[in-house]
Amino acid sequence: MKLHRSGRLPHCLLAMLAACACVTPTGAQEPGGRDYSKALSYLRDLNERRDPDAEYRNYVAQPIRPDGIDGALVIHGGGEVTLEVGTVFFRLGGKEQGHLVIIPTASDEADSKDAQTELLRRWDRFAWQSKQILHAKRRSQADDPEFVKPLQTATAVWISGGWHGRLANAYVGTLVEQALYALQKRGGVIGGSSAGAGIQSRIMLAIGRDAQAVPAVGLDLLLGGVVDQHFSQREHEPRLTTFIKKYPQLFGVGIDEATALVVRRNQMVVLGRGGVSVYLARAGEATLQRRVVRNGEQLDLVELQKEARGSSAPVQAAQ
Repeated sequence: MKLHRSGRLPHCLLAMLAACACVTPTGAQEPGGRDYSKALSYLRDLNERRDPDAEYRNYVAQPIRPDGIDGALVIHGGGEVTLEVGTVFFRLGGKEQGHLVIIPTASDEADSKDAQTELLRRWDRFAWQSKQILHAKRRSQADDPEFVKPLQTATAVWISGGWHGRLANAYVGTLVEQALYALQKRGGVIGGSSAGAGIQSRIMLAIGRDAQAVPAVGLDLLLGGVVDQHFSQREHEPRLTTFIKKYPQLFGVGIDEATALVVRRNQMVVLGRGGVSVYLARAGEATLQRRVVRNGEQLDLVELQKEARGSSAPVQAAQ
């Protein structure tokens, strides 16, 4: 696992910023609060529609992209979004020319106008050209072309916290999902905290206690990676390691609170007070390789995918 160090604000992150020019399924039951059994039932219904094991098989059959992702990601582990992290997101999102869309659907209070106003207020310290909320109360809304229009002009999307099972239910397989990929294609940034981080994995860790880890299908944003949030604070290592052992050709990233993993193309940079724990399976070995990456340290997304999938993994021809 290649690791690079740099000073306070990483040079590669500064270069990254300089280079940035801009820009309820039927029968499913919403989990009540933190009721674990209801959440498991909800996920069973969700996974009948989209099978995470099938998505995993599809991923390992595909070649690795040699240039990493389109656009940029800010994957935040929960807790306080510091001024430094917010500033990076603002710059990647086009600065004063940026159009921000906030998706609050993961939250219990997503329908509340007061809660939505508060989410908008938190981004007032940055001079966005526009800010608005996008929240589908019904899955059918996410397939309405009129509903999706704000994403067509957005340069930045922030997905706030709650439970990412709700996000998957509302948006995976809809026009909203396709509009998010289109935003990436045109160089925009997608960020999220807590559940808004967890949803950024295609095969996502939807819920888990101790060494239990239940998958679901999320958004295909962090290619080949699985995100776990609130990592050290909620002692999530057992569930993430269980997950990677089940899906050994993925790499895992456990992100602490007040910490972000910033991704642009193949560059991955840690920003914040905590660490990012990276896990890789090794053929024939019972234990995983683990490395903790901290503020200013970098990883290579493409190299991580190659390490996770092995030397025989196909690599797409460079465009």
